[in-house]
Amino acid sequence: MHSLQKSLIAFKINKSRFLLNYIYILISMFLLTSWGLLYLLLSQLVEQTNVSDVQLFTSKEVGEIQNYYLDHLGICCLLIGIVGFVLYFIFQRQHAPKPFGESTAAFIIHLFCTIGLSILTLLVLFVFFEPLYERLLQNVYQYSLDQFENVPNFVLSNGNSGFAYSLRWPFSLNFSSATMLSLFLNALARAGSFLFAILLVFNLIILFLLKQFKR
Repeated sequence: MHSLQKSLIAFKINKSRFLLNYIYILISMFLLTSWGLLYLLLSQLVEQTNVSDVQLFTSKEVGEIQNYYLDHLGICCLLIGIVGFVLYFIFQRQHAPKPFGESTAAFIIHLFCTIGLSILTLLVLFVFFEPLYERLLQNVYQYSLDQFENVPNFVLSNGNSGFAYSLRWPFSLNFSSATMLSLFLNALARAGSFLFAILLVFNLIILFLLKQFKR
C-alpha cells in the first residue's frame, strides 16, 4: 500500500513537471517564432518590392527595423533563460533527487519530445487561427514602424509620383497563405533548434556546476 501511494505521488510529480515544462517551452517557442517570423516577413517584403522596382524601405531603415526585431528576440532569449533558471530551482530541485531527476541522455529525449509536441501544437494553432495570428503580427509590425520617425506611411512608385504603396498594408495583401505557412515553418524550425541548443547547454552547465560544488 505504501509503495502504491509513493508511485501515485511520483506519477503526479512527473505529470506536473511535464506540464510545466511543456507550457514553458510552448510559450518560449511562440515568442521566438513570432519575432523570427516578423524578421523573415520584413526581408521577404523588401525582396518582393525590389523585384517590382519599388523601394519601400531604404537600406538604413531595413537595418534599423531588423535590429529592432533582433533586440526583442534577444530580450526573449534572456527572459527564457531567467525563467528556466527560476523554474529549475523552484520546481525541479524540490522533487528531483538528482539534477533534472534524469541523466543527460534522458533529458535530451525529454527535451526533444517536449519541443516536438510544442511545434505540433503551434502548427495546429496556426492552421486554425491564422487570421488572428496574422492580425497580431500586423499590429506588432505597425507598432515597430511607429518607433521610427524617418519611416513614412507610404512611398510612390516613381519616387515623386505614381502609385502609392502603403508600408502598413495587411500581410494578406502581400503574402499568400502558402507563403505565410512556409515562412512560419521556417521560423518555427529555427526557434525549435535554437531552444533545444540553449536548454541543452543550460542543462549541462547546471550539471557541471552542481558537480563542482559537491567536491
